[in-house]
Amino acid sequence: MPSVKLISRDINTFDLLDNSIAAATITGTVALEAIWREKPVFLFGYHVYQYAPGVFPIRNLEDCYSAMKQILVEGFRPEKKDVALFLKALKETSVEPEPFEYAHSVATAQDIDSFADRLYDFINTL
Repeated sequence: MPSVKLISRDINTFDLLDNSIAAATITGTVALEAIWREKPVFLFGYHVYQYAPGVFPIRNLEDCYSAMKQILVEGFRPEKKDVALFLKALKETSVEPEPFEYAHSVATAQDIDSFADRLYDFINTL
């Protein structure tokens, strides 16, 4: 894909965010990092921060077009004061979980290839 560039893993992610228009994630913490830097987020998964200002939950192509219009045409950006209020509300209404242990899993090369193929197909539909 000529318009897609792979970036070295050594690049500072905050530098990428600071020089981006928006961030896209499934459920990663990059969403919180982005909205704190006043960058909108395309969220393709489900997470508690899907309700945060500046986060656009993407469930279908129409959601994606609507978010792109608001961000690229209308110039929408989340405001830090609104993000701070959301985080404060989240902190005040959250409960401390019980400690638990879980197994860490590592993505295989096949998992990564499969995800890359699906992402490529999705981008082509846009």
